[in-house]
Amino acid sequence: MILYHASQYDNAESIMEYGLYPTDGGARLISPSCDTLQGKIMGVYGFLALDDAINFAGDNGGDGVVFSFEADDDYTINDPEYDKEAKIYLTTIPVPARLVWQQWE
Repeated sequence: MILYHASQYDNAESIMEYGLYPTDGGARLISPSCDTLQGKIMGVYGFLALDDAINFAGDNGGDGVVFSFEADDDYTINDPEYDKEAKIYLTTIPVPARLVWQQWE
């Protein structure tokens, strides 16, 4: 499956050279009623739709970019924060990615 990962423009060169590095998302303060996998598993987060990734990049301010990457269906799980609009690709190694959108093209 193809997923779309949003990031800041400052990260673009590194992502193009080394790929998307897995993360556990780190711990963050959220509402107790919000289900999250952040800080619990390693993987690369990605949206199912390019438009959702673009919107996410815009919501986080700055100069956004979006990369596409391939994820094995057998190693993806739904990201509960995004109501089945996003997945987490369970991996511990960097994932090759292709730049598909820049905020200031």
